[in-house]
Amino acid sequence: MCTTTSTNPIVGNLIGSPMFNLSLSSKELFHSNFLAWLGNNQGTKVFFEEVIKDLVNDPYLFPSKNWTVMREDKHFDLCIKDGKGKAKDNYLLIIENKVKSIPIKKQLDEYVQKRVNGKNPNTKYLLLTLTEKFAHRTKIDKAIKTNGSPNNWIVKTYKNLASVMWDKQGFVSDPYLQSILMDYIGFIENLDALVRQWQDEKIFAQKWDKIPKLQDLHAKIQFSRYCEKLKKELLSKLPNIEVYDNDFIPEIIDCSKVYVKVNWGYASKGQEGIFDIEIPVNSLSNPKIVTGLKKDSDGKVINPYSIEIQVQGRNYRHVIETHTTNLMGPALRNIGLSSPYTDHPGFDFFSDDPSKPNLHIPNYGILISSSIML
Repeated sequence: MCTTTSTNPIVGNLIGSPMFNLSLSSKELFHSNFLAWLGNNQGTKVFFEEVIKDLVNDPYLFPSKNWTVMREDKHFDLCIKDGKGKAKDNYLLIIENKVKSIPIKKQLDEYVQKRVNGKNPNTKYLLLTLTEKFAHRTKIDKAIKTNGSPNNWIVKTYKNLASVMWDKQGFVSDPYLQSILMDYIGFIENLDALVRQWQDEKIFAQKWDKIPKLQDLHAKIQFSRYCEKLKKELLSKLPNIEVYDNDFIPEIIDCSKVYVKVNWGYASKGQEGIFDIEIPVNSLSNPKIVTGLKKDSDGKVINPYSIEIQVQGRNYRHVIETHTTNLMGPALRNIGLSSPYTDHPGFDFFSDDPSKPNLHIPNYGILISSSIML
């Protein structure tokens, strides 16, 4: 049991919830397992069916009573299948569950492309997300509006889930099951309220450590918001700038534009968020920003050099990075270093300060300066 005290009533409600404390060991798996249990347990099966039909707005989703909820079938978090026997299995609904991570459109597209029912387009796709505001939300919503295909994702938040569960609670008659359900609804309502506080424009950048096992979630939300503000409020106002990330590398390259990569993530060891900006340059001796974007046969970016600005937690860094091994020697000589050193198996790091292992950058990164953010 977490014993942290707080004046925030939402934090207090979470700490007092048995369901919340049980979820802390594996946040995402816990919710998927609980939802699967609701669907497969006889005392809550009808309740689960009514909740899902409401969320996807399809009263005819379940054509028979032979459906079951599967975990990690074809690597899906959850899926609802109808029919008996493997040959007759029919995928009614795919559910992707995002609690501890932020939705990525590329991953969702790959799930749809699996064509689980062959060319049958009737399978529905539901994204359950704790974070209502996330980097790829606009792209996901735009795809739904423009394509109009049944194979687009229906996006619902955990606040939506809690609301529908509350409305449908009358389908659960057993007092014990009702008590479990009420604890779960209260738990996800409070978790949703906490995340909405983190995403608020005035406070999302503040440090938060009230419940240590939620710090990773806070860091991911915080740094994804940093990146969105950076893109929308700064980079989008600069002329001839094209912003991309690892999940959205442009297919068609405009050679007159400067392609700036912006990524964010989570440094698990330090429970800190991390984001970096990469700007392509032509050399290290007299670096100039280059236009266009070079890609290999697999579509991966292969700019020889880049200037990188990285923020991890409260650390700010400048890095010059080379992605080609035969450029390491010239890169080292240009900054006055003669040899690399290794900090972790499989990675070579180059730095002007080997005494600070927490500042090493992979991918042949050459740390040229660093400072602590105030």
